[in-house]
Amino acid sequence: MTSFVPEIRMPEGAAELRTQVRTFLGEERARGTVLDRPDSWFAGWDRGFSRRLAEQGWVGMTLPAAYGGGGRSPLERYVVIEELLAAGAPVGAHWVSDRQAGPSILANGTDEQRERYLRAITRGECFFSIGMSEEGAGSDLAAVATRAEPGDDGVVRLTGVKMWTGGSHVNDAAIVLARSDPDAGSKHAGLSQYVVDLHAPEVRAEPIHLLTGEHRFNATHLDGVPGDPLGPEGSGWAQVTGELAQERSGPERFLSTFPLLTALLRHGLPDAGAGRVGLLVARLASLRRLSLGVASALERGESPDVAAALVKDLGTRYEGTVVEEVRALSPVVADPSAPVGSLAEVLALGIGHLPAYTLRGGTNEILRGIITKGLATSPDPEEGARALDADTPVAEQVEAARALGAGVAEGPTVEDLVARRVLTAADLPVPDGLLTVAFDDRVVVRDAGESHVVLDGELTRVPWGRSAPTVLVTRGAHGPLAVLLEVTEPVVGKGENLAGEPRDSLTLHEVTVAASPLDPEAALGAWHRLALLRAALIAGAARRASELAIEHVRTREQFGKPLASFQAVKQSVAELVEEVALVEAAVAVGAERGGEFGVAVAKAQASASVAEITRIAHQLHGAIGFTERSALRFATTRLWSWRDEDGDERAWAGRLGALAVGTDDLWGLVTG
Repeated sequence: MTSFVPEIRMPEGAAELRTQVRTFLGEERARGTVLDRPDSWFAGWDRGFSRRLAEQGWVGMTLPAAYGGGGRSPLERYVVIEELLAAGAPVGAHWVSDRQAGPSILANGTDEQRERYLRAITRGECFFSIGMSEEGAGSDLAAVATRAEPGDDGVVRLTGVKMWTGGSHVNDAAIVLARSDPDAGSKHAGLSQYVVDLHAPEVRAEPIHLLTGEHRFNATHLDGVPGDPLGPEGSGWAQVTGELAQERSGPERFLSTFPLLTALLRHGLPDAGAGRVGLLVARLASLRRLSLGVASALERGESPDVAAALVKDLGTRYEGTVVEEVRALSPVVADPSAPVGSLAEVLALGIGHLPAYTLRGGTNEILRGIITKGLATSPDPEEGARALDADTPVAEQVEAARALGAGVAEGPTVEDLVARRVLTAADLPVPDGLLTVAFDDRVVVRDAGESHVVLDGELTRVPWGRSAPTVLVTRGAHGPLAVLLEVTEPVVGKGENLAGEPRDSLTLHEVTVAASPLDPEAALGAWHRLALLRAALIAGAARRASELAIEHVRTREQFGKPLASFQAVKQSVAELVEEVALVEAAVAVGAERGGEFGVAVAKAQASASVAEITRIAHQLHGAIGFTERSALRFATTRLWSWRDEDGDERAWAGRLGALAVGTDDLWGLVTG
């Protein structure tokens, strides 16, 4: 199964660019144009704002300088648009022009079309709509019936009705998909794209109002309007599928409702809500990492259709979850007549747009079909665990832990890695053989003089405590201490977790041991490292569970055909893959960001995803999945065990929620 979280290297100057955008947005707030409203890329239409944004060079950023563009990278553009979306800026006027129309004209247009449109787009003077869907051709895009027929004068004219055409009543032009050859061999053949002047007399926009009463959509009637061919005739299907990767994978697929979160925090969060907000923040950070992976692939010239579909499905479902969670936590009810920007007003807007989130850019059911179709036919080979030690970079330790969690490599336990890290930080000798580690503030510590302490108390559920020396991090009168407990010293009460791994109780009764002071930051860092590596173990076991499930449905037959051929099974497989990808992205955030925020994202999301991953994997396996005959049991029992160790999702989500409540810049916290 392909990884959706490749390494990402943000371009030089990205941080400075982000600061510039935030300064610009601050000025626009003072002007009264940025109101922190949800769904701003869809509902926020302001020509003046788009023009001022273009003056900064932030419209058409990836277009060549020869056509007025900035010649900048997709990741630089990503920085700008995610800042605009998080602020709820009114970017709807230029959105399609910047995201799809400009790149499509650059890739497929003539020199005359590029000169005519691209410069106007980058100046914020030409705004595009997209004419794809029709009454009988929504998700089945290849069923379009709009005709493209050459007239007696040689001009191609388009006739038909395009549905749900956003902004066609106020925009200047549209890229329209039409059937240019009705006798082509398949419905995907014989399709072409055309640029249409929306001000032409042969175009009529019939309003379609949203549930909120807003006029954003139209039924766009084309009555023999001239169409300027975009690319060779018959290339329409390849062009639109290429454009959809741009449409589906951007931050607008998970940031549309972000202003609701900030509005809730400004209004005041109930005490019981911190953990629920923390889970939303963990999922947001993970989705952002997945989306950045797609942007990185686009920068490399790849066509990440599967990854884009995955981001869109996960992201738009998340947007709906944000609306419902904010509604549940809000001390006020949704009220469209409340002051603009208030929690009650933006909540009403978010609820009113709720049905659209999972439909725009392709329904989620169709997207899951794309995901399952694009999966590799066999699992990716995993490398064996590298030789690791306490000084190995965190990224390599995380990868090794993933391989261990998947059961495809052998190597030191994560506890051993962290125990060695603690001993090294405390300037203590590191003994040979495997070690384990325990963090405890409840053990009574008394000074015994000459760098020794007396310990009294009990350590519970110590991994492999019966067989490995335990490096204990505990708190003395003057701060954290590190001590090494030999197996012979404590009284051992043997136990195990759900996976059968030893989790033992060590009773310390007046045990005198040598102790060494440990820097508080080193102690905290070691605890964070253990939680991160535990999340990486979960990612590996989750990947293994998904691979076993996919292999099972491909080889197991029911009613004479493989389970994988049934539509319901395809939907479940896609949801499983998505949840595994989300865990992998969360762990990547933890490895890259570090600190309490990064580790909390990794462990909260990894633990929170376990229930869904195991549920779907076992549903796909059927009865055999919950017996000892199934290899799935190893992955499942480990997932059930590891999600609760080193802090479960509630504990880490609570920490994230506390960070969110304690800042007046939630977006700055997310982006780091």
